[in-house]
Amino acid sequence: MSSDATNDAGFPARLPCIHTSRLLLRPFTHTDWQGLRRLDEDADVQRYRWGNDISEGQTREWVERACVLEGDPARTTFPFAVVLRASGDLAGACGLTLTNVSFREAEAWYELRRDLWGGGYTTEAVRALLQFGFAGMGLHRVWAACHPDNVGSRRVMEKCGMTYEGRLRENFLTGGVWRDSLIYAILSREWPPPQNSVP
Repeated sequence: MSSDATNDAGFPARLPCIHTSRLLLRPFTHTDWQGLRRLDEDADVQRYRWGNDISEGQTREWVERACVLEGDPARTTFPFAVVLRASGDLAGACGLTLTNVSFREAEAWYELRRDLWGGGYTTEAVRALLQFGFAGMGLHRVWAACHPDNVGSRRVMEKCGMTYEGRLRENFLTGGVWRDSLIYAILSREWPPPQNSVP
């Protein structure tokens, strides 16, 4: 999982390719916007995220920004394309965004195609992401947030050994409506979680 360049804080400028049993986490390429568009157009995928329509131009722009980040030593976001190893199709996206460089803290985020929900793919991707965060980036704390009604996302975080830390009230504006967020986190000394401790 090593990279060929790091910045002054020791964070990688380039992302590695990470293989799991069923997935490949890799840097985005310019053509990935087509696969990501499938998620951005799906109202069920976006319901707990932005809550409004994402245009094709916005999808293309996001992927272009992800590509430009590769090799940038000043980067603070580390986005991975999540690919099905069996077919090579884009399954989703996940990543880490530094929220406090001095304290080596980052937010984890993820989204997966709706037809893959319930198959353990998201948990598989997030576990690989956390391993990269702690072993590859030397992070101390990784946290994630989700909509209070997003039971699936809560289960993913719990299965990855993350601990519920609290509820932020109306901290996120989506679709013109303020909503709460549930916060989960895991520390480097807690990773990896004992297998028998994760339901």
